This record gives sequence, C-alpha cells and structure tokens, in this order.
Amino acid sequence: MYQYNRSNFHKNTFCVFKHLTLEEAAEIEFVHKSKSGSEYFFTNEGVYRKSNHWGRVANCRWKLVSISQEKINNHLPQIGYASWNEFFNNEESKPLYFIFQDDLGNFDFYHKEHSFFKDKFALRNASECSKVMKELKLVEQTDDWAKYINIVDLEETRNWLINELLTSNSNLTSLKRKLLH
Repeated sequence: MYQYNRSNFHKNTFCVFKHLTLEEAAEIEFVHKSKSGSEYFFTNEGVYRKSNHWGRVANCRWKLVSISQEKINNHLPQIGYASWNEFFNNEESKPLYFIFQDDLGNFDFYHKEHSFFKDKFALRNASECSKVMKELKLVEQTDDWAKYINIVDLEETRNWLINELLTSNSNLTSLKRKLLH
C-alpha cells in the first residue's frame, strides 16, 4: 500500500478527517499555510488541518466528520485530524467508493481501503455514490418513492430498499420496478 506523508498527502487523495473542537486543538501551533488559507501542523503519525473549506479541495476529496451529533459549520474555520494511513488515492471515475450508514443513521461514502469496508458493500465511482446518497435520503425521509406501489409493510420495504442501495449496484428506479412485479 502506498504511504502518504507531509510531502505528498495533498496530491489527488481521499481522506476523512476527524473533527476536533477548539478546546481539543488548543495546543496546536499550525506551521504551514496554503495559498487558499488552510493551516497545517504535521506529526509523524498524521496531519492537523484548520480550514473553512472541506469536501473538494483542489484535486482531493477531504471530508470532515464529527463523532458527536453536533453539526459542523463549514463556513467557519474547522479543525480536523487524519493519520497518514487514512489517505487513499482519489480516482473519482473508478469504482473505489462505498456508501456506509453510521450509528447515527447518516449516510456518507468512503474509500474501499477504509478499515470498515466489507465485501457486501457495492463499489461505485464518486458520482454514482452522490446519486445513490440522494436516493437513500429520499427513501429514508419521505414516502414519495412508495407512490403507485402496493406495499404491505412500508418500513420493511424501506429497510429492504436501503439495504439494496447499499449492497447492490441497482438504483432506486430499478428496485421499484422489482417491487411492482
């Protein structure tokens, strides 16, 4: 496996940074500032990043996730930490990504090299993952998808659809067709 470090982590990588509160990051003295204004502090184990822009970052996709239920305000500078072994090659057109539902019920996509990847998850490219995540949100939060389908148990069908969207390469339209037959 390719090893990332302070000299190459910013070159076409995918990474999920763990959000830190200001209190948790109070002792960090950022030593490098990028052209876009992000600040970095490097250790042998990983990197701390302070920035007001996450998601697509140049040719990288860097996500910031909170382990608590608190929402992250992306308009204010936020601090995240990632170990070097949490950086992966970002080739968005290749099926390297899977969608995962966390313990809080949130859906997000991750690189197949993440430690919690299982063979049961469907692999997709980044664009397909974004589309399926919209479908998952629709299925989870509304009943609009159930129009014109004769359903005995709405929650059981909802759970089946979510599982199929996570574990197969089917989209919502094709799964609804299956339900009609």
